[in-house]
Amino acid sequence: MKHKKLLSMLLTVAMAISFIPATIMADDDAQNVTISIEGKSAGSDTESSDSDVLFAGYVNRQFGIEDETTAPVTRGTKSRSAAPSNMGSQLTGNDKVVYDTVVSALQEIVAGTRTSTEITLFGGTYSCTLDQIGASSWNDEDAIYQALDYCVGYDLEKVFPALLYDHPYEMFWCDKVRGVEVPASSISYFLQGDAVYFQDYSEILQFRVLPDYSATHEANTFELGNIVNVVNTAATNAQSIVDGASALSDRDKLAAYKQAICDLTSYNNAAGTAGGSIAYGNGNPWQLIWVFDGDPETEVVCEGYSKAFKYLCDQSDFASDRIDCYLVEGTMVGGTGAGAHMWNMVTLEDGKHYLVDVTNCDGDPGNTVNSIGYPDKLFLRTYDEKETVNKTENNTAYETTQYTYYINASNQITYWYGLNTEKLYSDELLTVAGSEGDFDKLDVTIKHSCTFDNSLAINYYVETAELSGYSDIKLVLKKYGETIELPARKKIVDGTTYYWVQYTGIAAHEMGMMLNAEIRATKGGEEYASEVDCYSVKTYAYNMLQKNGYPAKFYTLLVDMLNFGAAAQLYKDGNTATDLVNADLTSEQQSMATQSDPVLPQEGGMIYIGTPSDPVLFSGLSVSLSSSLAVNYYMTISASQSTTNLKLVCTYTSSYGEQITKNIPFSEFRNAGGEYVASLQSVAAADARCKITVQVYDGDTPVSGTFTSSIADYAKSDLDNDANEATIIYSMMKYCDAAHAFFNE
Repeated sequence: MKHKKLLSMLLTVAMAISFIPATIMADDDAQNVTISIEGKSAGSDTESSDSDVLFAGYVNRQFGIEDETTAPVTRGTKSRSAAPSNMGSQLTGNDKVVYDTVVSALQEIVAGTRTSTEITLFGGTYSCTLDQIGASSWNDEDAIYQALDYCVGYDLEKVFPALLYDHPYEMFWCDKVRGVEVPASSISYFLQGDAVYFQDYSEILQFRVLPDYSATHEANTFELGNIVNVVNTAATNAQSIVDGASALSDRDKLAAYKQAICDLTSYNNAAGTAGGSIAYGNGNPWQLIWVFDGDPETEVVCEGYSKAFKYLCDQSDFASDRIDCYLVEGTMVGGTGAGAHMWNMVTLEDGKHYLVDVTNCDGDPGNTVNSIGYPDKLFLRTYDEKETVNKTENNTAYETTQYTYYINASNQITYWYGLNTEKLYSDELLTVAGSEGDFDKLDVTIKHSCTFDNSLAINYYVETAELSGYSDIKLVLKKYGETIELPARKKIVDGTTYYWVQYTGIAAHEMGMMLNAEIRATKGGEEYASEVDCYSVKTYAYNMLQKNGYPAKFYTLLVDMLNFGAAAQLYKDGNTATDLVNADLTSEQQSMATQSDPVLPQEGGMIYIGTPSDPVLFSGLSVSLSSSLAVNYYMTISASQSTTNLKLVCTYTSSYGEQITKNIPFSEFRNAGGEYVASLQSVAAADARCKITVQVYDGDTPVSGTFTSSIADYAKSDLDNDANEATIIYSMMKYCDAAHAFFNE
């Protein structure tokens, strides 16, 4: 699994003004006195801090990004409101003066009219009275220092982070390791009455340029070079992505941007390691140029992914004016371990905010190992759990919210915001969707059972007596960030009446996944919620294996089911899965499993009766190991055949002897690159050897031949084509045969 890591985003800059002592003149002596000011420098205290190198200058101009801090920004063709919060607008006094001066210079760089990164601050004569600083006499040397600070003092610990956050593109060239310098200089002052005057005071901020962007390609320079070619290519490629998605719906646009970024780049593992920034002094792995430059050899870290996603969003027209995208940074734990990270927060049309972690959605279908959220498990996600936590960053304690997201049965990932993100954005914007609020406690006892025949399902029961006077009884369950609400029905079990809910969306590889659910009910206009209930198919199976008195075939079914679940975990995860659901079975329990491989049908079990001239021709089938067994039928449809009234008619005799007919309308067919696929869902495990006959009809008229097969026939065919799938095929058929044996006893 790739390690996604972003080192600290913000730079701490010291701004204490120091003086060489000077002679203090008497009040009636107006001659100038020169004070020498020592040079100052600021930069990161770690060599890896240039991971926060920011995109900017000519790139910003070519990409059409405007300043979001001083005016509404135009994205696409619509005027959009400015960002909901920025640090520059919160500055006051000289902090704001310095901020505005640097911003003005940055805009000249954006316009291509300035290459120097030496920026002059202030300029003019400044005065201060004794009353203004609360001093009694200028004879006190400290009073002169206080007066100068009163006139032109500012705090770069506030200004520099504000520049980085409010202008994440304009400062791509800044070498933050060496940082910014204020050269040594001298100033003059004179005293007149109770006032001190500082004549022609100015100060030079020298922002160091990274060698790759320097005119001389050397360190310690303060002049930008020309990177027009790379920027033009990147800007053109980025705009083509926006143009290509212009006709899509809002959410499809966002999905297209995520996929485009993942297709264009990969994670830069070398840069993501500790000290990796030394090899990338230009900071490109932390920028979005390398996402859009068309060069597959250039790779980025999480900052590049998230900035690229924000850029595409900023350039887009959305049907909803509420959609917006923000950069956030903090810490990620899970999957690849712990580390600093950057991701996006996206506001959707509902006004709620969702997590988007493009970095951890990256991967490739051909890879055996992909990012933890591949392909979209961390895209527009609601949270599964949240907790208020206390953290410390740069020796500063702060409170933030920690969000956890479940990826699958054995993996989860947790994020919390960094100190500067907490300072930058409002609590409302940083609140991830899914936090609808706390409910009054509902004190009930939840009981469980599982269903294994038609599908894998967990049944939840609460005695009706415990919910007397309540209405709107339902189960609220979260899975992979999706909130699922299921209404309760009444059911009598062994003479007791229960509110009962069945959840059937459990795939074979998810048997060990703990599902978090709660019972909710309404009373007196208020909604109540039970404590969160954690349960899994595995939990049920192991509990039942500890009990006595059930038929031997039931225990065989349970163990065969767990073995099938483990095989499905390995099959889905490319034999890398851990925490297999059968790992805790004892040798005695494993002995209850079906020991010999099941006998599969002979060749020729699949029978297709039709002619090449049929308007609809079957081309194959597959079996999906989802929450229940599903058979997928592939077919081609003649261009002359109307699809308005098409349907797939499926008929078979179940293992119980029941005659079953299911119709699948064309509206449920899927287009699969020139072929159409119709899926027969919820075939019972016990029916895996039952012959299913399918035929396509146009209304009441057959327009295809008949295709007869069983899941067992498919298993035989698949095994013959790929012997590597023997484990999953035999495990599946053992489970199916055990279900048939138990339910047809």
